Amino acid sequence: AAPPTVATSLGHSIKVPNFVDPSLGVSARQSGLALIPFMIGVPIGATTSGRTMAAVARYKRLPMVALSVAVLTLGTFAATAGRAPFWLSEILLGATAMGIGTLFLVVTVALQNAVKMHYLGTATATMNFMRQLAGAVIVAVFGAIALGGGGLGVEALETRGAVDAETFRPVFWLAAGLLGLALALFVAMEERPLRDKAAPTTGDE
Repeated sequence: AAPPTVATSLGHSIKVPNFVDPSLGVSARQSGLALIPFMIGVPIGATTSGRTMAAVARYKRLPMVALSVAVLTLGTFAATAGRAPFWLSEILLGATAMGIGTLFLVVTVALQNAVKMHYLGTATATMNFMRQLAGAVIVAVFGAIALGGGGLGVEALETRGAVDAETFRPVFWLAAGLLGLALALFVAMEERPLRDKAAPTTGDE
């Protein structure tokens, strides 16, 4: 569940300004401001889910609900890209970010809780590697779709110096699909009781 979620978050943080600036014709300042709700929403979601996870036994419920909302808001953002008012797009991005944020900490802790103590470093490093690899691949795919899909993006840049919102819409639909995949994987993840202290280890056990 973590790799597609992180990939979507990273891809959005890079491609949203690319979409807002040329497609909507806003200033570079407004293009930067477009990311503020997204950058704020992720830590808010992560903090909320982290505190909730420490207090409840069914720690998967909040991220499942929040990620479901994120899929809907990102799908709405994709459907209205280039047509919705700037303020509505910001609300949709903020809600999406909060949903994404709820997954980060929960998945990390759940992974560390599932492996034996002497495998903690290996498991955590492997997860982080997969997150970064997925992020790099998805950013490249997003860029290829937005600027290379059928040559429409490149042609628009060459002729008008701008890219139509239509060329970015498939990017956002793909992002919504990735969040849907992350939600399905998270639902399938086993919800194990959290251990409150390190279990003693002997040998390779």
